[in-house]
Amino acid sequence: MGVQHAYIDLLPLTRRIPVVHRGQDADAAIKAGEEVGDRHPHLLRRPVRLACEGHDAAHGLDQRIIAWPWRIGPGLAEAGDRAIDQPGILRLQLLPAQAVFRQSADLEVLDQDVAMLKHPVDDRLPLGLGDVEGDRFLVSVHAHEIGGLLRVRDEGRGEAAGVVAGLRPLDLEHLGAEIAQHLGAGGAGQDPGQVQHAETLQRATRFLHSPLPSIGDQPLMHQTGPGRKPGFASPSCPCGGGGPWSGRSHPTREEPMLDRPMPTPSAPSLDPFALAKALSGHHFIGGGYVPGRNGKSFAVVNPATGTEVARAAEGDAADVDAAVQNAAKAQKDWAKMPARKRGALVYQCAALLKEHQEELARLIALETGKALRTESRVEAGVVADIFEFFGGLGSELKGESVPFAPNVLSVTVREPLGVVGAIIPWNVPMLLMALKVAPALVAGNAVVVKSAEEAPLAVLRICELMNRILPPGVFNMLSGYGPDCGAPLVEHPLVRKLTFTGSVETGKIVARAAAEKLIPVTLELGGKSPMIVFADCDFDKTVNGALTSMRFTRQGQSCTAASRIYVERPIFDRFVQAMKTAVDAMVMGDPLDEKTDIGTIVSEGQLEKVRGFIEEGKATPGATAHVCSAMPQDQALKKGLFIQPVIFTGLTKDSRLVREEIFGPVTVIAPFDEPEAVLAEANDSEFGLAASLWTNNLKVGLDLAHRLEAGLVQINQNLVVQANLSYGGVKSSGLGKEASLEAMLEHFTHKKTIMVNMG
Repeated sequence: MGVQHAYIDLLPLTRRIPVVHRGQDADAAIKAGEEVGDRHPHLLRRPVRLACEGHDAAHGLDQRIIAWPWRIGPGLAEAGDRAIDQPGILRLQLLPAQAVFRQSADLEVLDQDVAMLKHPVDDRLPLGLGDVEGDRFLVSVHAHEIGGLLRVRDEGRGEAAGVVAGLRPLDLEHLGAEIAQHLGAGGAGQDPGQVQHAETLQRATRFLHSPLPSIGDQPLMHQTGPGRKPGFASPSCPCGGGGPWSGRSHPTREEPMLDRPMPTPSAPSLDPFALAKALSGHHFIGGGYVPGRNGKSFAVVNPATGTEVARAAEGDAADVDAAVQNAAKAQKDWAKMPARKRGALVYQCAALLKEHQEELARLIALETGKALRTESRVEAGVVADIFEFFGGLGSELKGESVPFAPNVLSVTVREPLGVVGAIIPWNVPMLLMALKVAPALVAGNAVVVKSAEEAPLAVLRICELMNRILPPGVFNMLSGYGPDCGAPLVEHPLVRKLTFTGSVETGKIVARAAAEKLIPVTLELGGKSPMIVFADCDFDKTVNGALTSMRFTRQGQSCTAASRIYVERPIFDRFVQAMKTAVDAMVMGDPLDEKTDIGTIVSEGQLEKVRGFIEEGKATPGATAHVCSAMPQDQALKKGLFIQPVIFTGLTKDSRLVREEIFGPVTVIAPFDEPEAVLAEANDSEFGLAASLWTNNLKVGLDLAHRLEAGLVQINQNLVVQANLSYGGVKSSGLGKEASLEAMLEHFTHKKTIMVNMG
């Protein structure tokens, strides 16, 4: 069996190893670990109590077990003669006291004293020592199915052995016997004490390293049962008794899932299929991947082929509660952190996302069907830019000094709101998630995001990557359906701010729920964006701008798509023909193919909706449907959700295609003669998200820009939302703004007034 999915542990090898020994209180060990953490805050987290108290000393375990989470960055470790090929993963090194180091608290470890014992599956796993900024660390590598062994020399006491946080021990039922065999406790001359010690290790390993479920296995988390802490299964304690929450003598683990390694690769992956499979079946709560409590999942389908590429955890109210409770707890300390430091951490997240930009682009192309070259890479790049932008705004969370009275100091301060609940759509999920998460985090809030059912994977990966840098619980990710997962998030009493992007109908539901709790809400809803083209425009630039504005490369699945194009009559026919010629030249095909310009519709339901609008338009008297581009001929794509873009002419302003949001590659082009008439027609809509004007007469352009009823108006361009540009609609297109400093201050903080009477 070869080594797969290598993970790295760093165990500090200072002179006084922070392990609990008989008679020593756990606080001393925790303090020792904190000292290391203070020296290297970017490498590791503070230790966490792992509660399992009061066991019989005869079992070979001390009274407490301490969990040590280590954070390591890329390029810090090399073990033996083999370089670590996947550095940077976050692991939790669990040290069962006495089971690893017996009773020693003064253990010195030298290079020659550390050796890898031959493993029955793969004896080539490297083990070695490394220096990280002045501290000595033991470096061990573990394969996906392998638990490694180490031995260290305890001066005056001989050798002791321990299990080094194996991801999946080979056989938990017989691991003790395997350890005994490696210790030489077999056959003639076996040491009964070593056998007993090995049996203790076997029980400890079952408790500490119960295996992660494979895809399709039963999850580790269950519904609440008698005598059990809600949500988590109860593996056996080392003492062989009940589960860790089965009695009062077993306190709660504070970070229950951090003791499990990530199922995903640490380094950027260019195989979206493998990454999608690795992400299957998980939420991200409290700093780690967790399976859904109800055991349910739903298919994530590649819309280009119709094949299932992953299964997403189907979240429910129990998952929501776990995420919100974790977020609420983490937010208190996060809010106390200086704003500039919070911003610096978010800025570091941006740098990490840039390293994974191509990975994220391929993953989003796989799950949404957006073309890699023309759409997905663009989105992945903008996401990193958004986090970078907001990361630099930590120092801008400023208050004011108010001249109330000469003897009264009156100031205002900006404070975070608490837990932010965010619900995102499927069309640009990474970008729209970033617009919500980045300002919320920098402002001192914790966030729980509910992803779209059609696109849960890339945002889940982003959440994991950012949790390598952020404190656990500050950023959490759930997947699930609206009524079962979204509604409990919106209604949760600890959620103090809601931010939603989606349909008008659902937005109204979210707004009503926010009103019931009297909490602020930001809504980015639908659009029917007009594009007004004057005869004096730069014609070629405007035609290319229309292709961009209509988001044809995204199959028109954009709330800012120019689905109403008004063209001044002298150039109307020429413009329509030029548009059709340009779209005809675009290649529709496999989203992951570099030659592809246009990908797919995201889902069967959306495809049927778009087809319905197209058929209605074709059946309208006087209308002409200009069908563009060509369907892919590759037989592997025959079940894909492809549809040809359609440009309609001859429709009246009362047509549903003119008035309703289609969210597909369908636009209507109509002629106009007078600026005032086209302005009235452009404003005759329930929506007011975006608009664009194309003219070389800037006096006319600016005059109309001021009078267009839209939150974002552009002249001679139509860019997607960008960091530092206020973005948001009016009328039924939403409430509030995003993407700017002002939006962060207004929507993710509240202003408190503090007054000091100085006599």
